[in-house]
Amino acid sequence: MGADLWAAMATRLKFRSPSGGRLPHSDVQTPGDPKDHEKLLFVWASLIGGNSRVEMTVAITGGSGAVYPYRFLNHLAAEPAVSRIYVVASSSGIRVLNEELELRSLTLNNLAEKIVESGREKIEVLNNNDIGAKIASGSFPVDAMVVIPCTMGTLGAIANGVSRDLIQRAADVTLKERRKLLLVIRDTPFNLIHIENMRLVTLAGGVIFPAVPSFYHRPASINDAIDQFLYRIMLQLGLQPSKAYRWQGSKVE
Repeated sequence: MGADLWAAMATRLKFRSPSGGRLPHSDVQTPGDPKDHEKLLFVWASLIGGNSRVEMTVAITGGSGAVYPYRFLNHLAAEPAVSRIYVVASSSGIRVLNEELELRSLTLNNLAEKIVESGREKIEVLNNNDIGAKIASGSFPVDAMVVIPCTMGTLGAIANGVSRDLIQRAADVTLKERRKLLLVIRDTPFNLIHIENMRLVTLAGGVIFPAVPSFYHRPASINDAIDQFLYRIMLQLGLQPSKAYRWQGSKVE
C-alpha cells in the first residue's frame, strides 16, 4: 500500500481501534509491522462508510471550577474533528457558572451564547430535567461523555446506577453501551464513600479524571495550566489538540 493512501487513511480515521477503544493518529501513520493488518482493515472500513465525526456529551454539575467547562467547551467547539456537543447543566452547575465566571444572567437558553466564543453551531443544550432527551437512549449514537466538574453526589449516583435526571441517565447509558465516560472530579479530601464510588465507576468502565493540572510544562498562567489539563482530557477522547504538551524526557546530570 502506498504511503499517500496510508496517510489519507490515518487522517480520516476518527479514532476507533478494532477493539472499540480510541486510537491515536500516531498508531496508524506508518504501515509498520504486518501484525497491524487488523488495524489496517478497520481503518479502510472507516474510510469506506464510517462516520468520521465525533459527537459527545458534556455535563456540568455544581462543583467549584467553572473555568474548566468554560474553556473545555471552547476547545471542543474549535476542534475540527468534533461535529456535535450535547451540553447538559444541572441547576447547581448553572449557579456556579454564574457565580464563578460572573455571568449573572446565564441561563440554559443563552448558555451557548454566553460560554462559547466560536463554533456555537456545534452546541445543543439539553434540559437536565428532560429524561426523554436523545442522549437518554443507548440507541442514539454519542461517542463519549465528560462530566466536568463532577460533584461527589453525581459520582455517587452514577456509581450506584441512579438515574434521577438526564446527566445521571446519560452517564448510565454511556457505561452500559461501553462508551467512554470521564468524570472530572474536583473535591478534596476524599472520604471512604467517595473512594468506593470511584472504584465502582472504574470497575464499570468509567475513567476517574481528577481536576489536577500538571506543572512540568511550566505554565505561564492559571489558564495555561488549565488548558494543558483539558488537552489531556481531549487526548483521552482520541482527539489530537495541536497545543497539547508532550513530555520528551529529561537528562540526569
